[in-house]
Parts: sequence; structure tokens; C-alpha cells
Amino acid sequence: MSDDLSAVDDAQLERWAYGRAGGDDNRAQAAQLELARRAEATRAAQAEAERIEAERAEAARRAAELSGDDKTASAHPPLTDNERRHRRRMLATGWAGVAAAALALVGGVAVLSQPDPDPLAIFERPATERDLLWAERLPANGLAGVTLGPRVVDLENGMIAIAFRAAAVADGTSTEWDPYCLVVSDPKRPDELWTVGGACVSPEQFARQGLIAPLSASASDGTIGPDSARWGPIGAPRLEQGVAVDFADLVGTSVIDRMVYTDPEPDTSIVDDPSRLLLGPTTLLAGETADSNSYVLASTYLLRSETEGGQPTFCVRVGADDGTSSTACALLSAVRQAGIDVPISAGGNTWNIRIDPDGPNRQDTLELLN
Repeated sequence: MSDDLSAVDDAQLERWAYGRAGGDDNRAQAAQLELARRAEATRAAQAEAERIEAERAEAARRAAELSGDDKTASAHPPLTDNERRHRRRMLATGWAGVAAAALALVGGVAVLSQPDPDPLAIFERPATERDLLWAERLPANGLAGVTLGPRVVDLENGMIAIAFRAAAVADGTSTEWDPYCLVVSDPKRPDELWTVGGACVSPEQFARQGLIAPLSASASDGTIGPDSARWGPIGAPRLEQGVAVDFADLVGTSVIDRMVYTDPEPDTSIVDDPSRLLLGPTTLLAGETADSNSYVLASTYLLRSETEGGQPTFCVRVGADDGTSSTACALLSAVRQAGIDVPISAGGNTWNIRIDPDGPNRQDTLELLN
């Protein structure tokens, strides 16, 4: 008989596959394989439909958040880390589970396990001695504080990646805005060159595109190259060799994305109520006049709403060397849509600080107007 059973209905296939003993063994095995193939296809279609629906719901929530529509946004609450991890794992492993159960009927066909697609699965294992060593080493190199991890992951060429979350607030306070960070080290290099690359990204950038850390040199011969380490949005940290990194992927597309690197010596006195800090403060821009008679620094920070359930407030504080300062704040949703400008006059000069709205070509600029 023909090996193509795709046109045979399920009932007939089941009769051939599970009929009484003494039947055609070859036909029974072929029928079992066809039933297994159909079970896989059905599960795959269901998983894809669930994935599309999850992405649609998240996109709707994100669009509502960006528009400042609290009512619509509240109807689509963001997924927690655990929910996102569970959903990805279910979608990735559900099909394999059906395949394993179905194919077991025809002689114990092995289904190989795939790497866990959940980027946060590395934090579920107990800390090792290497992890604890890096937990001590990271803060000693100017980090405000580690709030999750670290976990050490072996990369190719003998390098290692250290994955963790860092404190969102410059004084070490942890909030829901804690960035995800990755440091890459080459154990074969001298201690003073303990890192060959690293980067941090906001939680929303991590969920959107993951983290990219360009590497300054390869581990094999020490030459400068285009290699990078990547982590998420799917999968554990890994090495990518010979892949160009887009600058836009590094700086991000949101007003929040560049605020993940907190100041090593934070000055929270520039904030009226430091207890409300969610992120920052981060020095974003600095400039001086040609004759050096005026110097300004621009810092940004995010504040928790004074009312429960309210939107965060985005602030820009500009300070000059003569003690002059200017601060402007607006709802984060408004800054995402329209950006924000902060003018300041100091030392007989006038400056304007511009924070562009969210978008692929956004910039933060400091301009001397006179």
C-alpha cells in the first residue's frame, strides 16, 4: 500500500493502528506515525495561535500605555516575569511533549530536549561558587547593587558571561525598573582586564529585543572584532561571532533606555523626594562654552506617582557650575509621545536640553543657544 496516509480519515487510521492482533504490522506502524504527525501539527497550530494572541494582547497594552489611556491599559496588565517565563516555556515544550507521547507508540522514538527558551531560567538554579565569587566582584567595580543573580554562563572560546539585574536607583534601591545586565569576561586575560564587554538594558528593552554587549576583543587571539554577546529575549546568554551590531540596538528607542547606567557617585539631593525614585538619577548630557565660562550637566530620573496606581513622572534636572539649576517634569507617557525641553541660563549663556520622544531615531541633545 502507499506510504501516503494524509488523505485517510482519523477513524480509519485508528482502526489500522490499534486494531486486533494479526493485522498488517507495517500498516499499523504507518498509521501510528500518521496519527502522531497530525497530533504534532494540531499542537503546533494551537501553540502558534496562543503566541499570536499573547503578542496581540501585549501590543494592545503597550499601545494603550504609550497613549496614556489608563482605562485601556489597565484592561491589559503587563505580564509578570513568572507569567512571561511560564508562557514561553509552555509554548516551546508543549509540542515536544505531544510528539514524545505519540511517537512512543511506535517503538520509543527519542525526542531530544532543546535549550530552554526562557532567558530567566538561568536564575532558577542554585548559585555556584563561581556565581558567589562574581556576586562579590561586581559591586567592587562601581555597581550600585546586584538585585538578581548573578549567574555565570560558559560561552565559546573559553569566555564567560555574567548575567544579573542591577539596582535601578543610584543609591542601590531596587525597583521594578531594575535593568538587566550582562558582563563578559575572559579568564585567560590579566586581572586588570577582567572584562571584554558588557551592557545593561531596561526591562522593556530586554523584553522587546534582548540585550546586546559588543566585545572589544576575541578570546582566541586578542584582536578587535565584531563579536558580541547576546541574552534574550529568547534564550540564555550566547556568543555571536562576525555579526555587526546596530548602534540603535545599543542605545534603544525609548526615553528610558539610556537611563540604565546610574551614576557611580549619585547625588540624590537634586531630587525633591528621593523616596519616590524608581530609576536614576543618571547624568545624560554635559557641555561647556568655548571659553569655559559656563558648564552644565543634565540628569534624568523617574519618580513614582504620588497617587496609588498613577503614572510615573519623568524629570530632567539641569545644573550649572555657578549653582543655577532648572528642573522640568512630566508624565512618562507624555514624554514618550512628545519629548521634553529644559532651558537654562547660566554665566551669561542660554542652553536648551532636548529629550526626544520614543522612536527609532530619537536623540538627547544639549544646545548652546547664544
